[in-house]
Amino acid sequence: MKRRTFLQLVVMLSSKAIFAPRIAYANDTEEDGYVYLTPDLAVDFASRFAQEIDDDDTCTASNPILAYSEAGNPIGYVVNIFKNGQKNGYVILDARQDNIVTRFSFGPNILNPWESMQKDEILLKKAPKLNQNDSGRLVMASPLDFGIADNELTSYVTPDCQSIIPISRTASLRSSVQWGDIPIPVSIFHSTYKVNSSAYIGELPYATETEIERNTKRYACAVTALFSVAGRLYLNGKPLITATSMFGQLPDWNEYISIWSATNTTTAYIKNGIEYGSTKSNDLGPGFVSYCNNKGYNLQESHAGAPIFEQFKQQIANNCNSIFTAQAISNGSTVGHSMAVAGWVDATRTPGNDPAVGHSYLYVYDGWNGMAYIDYNYPGFTSTFVTFFSG
Repeated sequence: MKRRTFLQLVVMLSSKAIFAPRIAYANDTEEDGYVYLTPDLAVDFASRFAQEIDDDDTCTASNPILAYSEAGNPIGYVVNIFKNGQKNGYVILDARQDNIVTRFSFGPNILNPWESMQKDEILLKKAPKLNQNDSGRLVMASPLDFGIADNELTSYVTPDCQSIIPISRTASLRSSVQWGDIPIPVSIFHSTYKVNSSAYIGELPYATETEIERNTKRYACAVTALFSVAGRLYLNGKPLITATSMFGQLPDWNEYISIWSATNTTTAYIKNGIEYGSTKSNDLGPGFVSYCNNKGYNLQESHAGAPIFEQFKQQIANNCNSIFTAQAISNGSTVGHSMAVAGWVDATRTPGNDPAVGHSYLYVYDGWNGMAYIDYNYPGFTSTFVTFFSG
């Protein structure tokens, strides 16, 4: 049976006749059908999404990686995208959300969060009970927070390597299957996406976390975001600093330390010889303005909590830089992450025969490994903060 024929059959038949007892969701009526998001269906969805958002029917998807929650429950997938047979980004699906696509990135030589962690030697040494034949399992707390767990899902570690985090599940609940019971409404599975409008200021120059740690023995997300912005500012026809190793350049690593000091970034902890820092939101903008002014670049800033998406649109229209900070709950604690903003996308999702829903994505340097579109209205963000720069 062809896959399309099978999918049509799933839609037509009652969920009660096919699937195990359904999970009730607050926004769904009793008549709504559900489909289990298997690897094949995740690939099908990601392919359609990439074709619609990238406006290219040659996009395909493959290599779905099952993602688990911090409680060890299967919740979605990271799926690679290909174009003309070459890897061309990824799509992240989180079945806990109505907008199942919480993060995506298209382009050559882009690593998804799982691939990025698999290349992090320090992280792999810290990861629990892993060996050459056990690559572990992907833990996804939010579009910004990921980790590697052992195959038995007893504990996991995040890229900051601060500690091994236990997964509070009983042995009887642990699953050895390669995909889990991930039910989503059929209407969501058959959603179609359309880009209504978009804009960006160009690719940001950036250094990866691995490069920064290797060369400075420090890392702080806010400093990393500002380091990237500084590399985009021009004074007398030249970049204020060199902030990337792309094109054979040597980043000005001393400037990373200078931005750290100017923003009153403090040491949160030291792990594996790396000093990890924390920057207060209220210090981020004024400190960077002072840093730039001392280098002869006239810059102004404004900062506020709970920004609206239209403000980012205006910043991009003015070719100005922004730092977006989002907080979320991870392992029972509130964690924050700051990212440099390079653009935005407004899209419409039409879930089957239901009314269309608007979705907004920010195009950011994620602070670790590359550029990505993040769901701006992700429900798991407990608070958001912005610093706008002009000049």
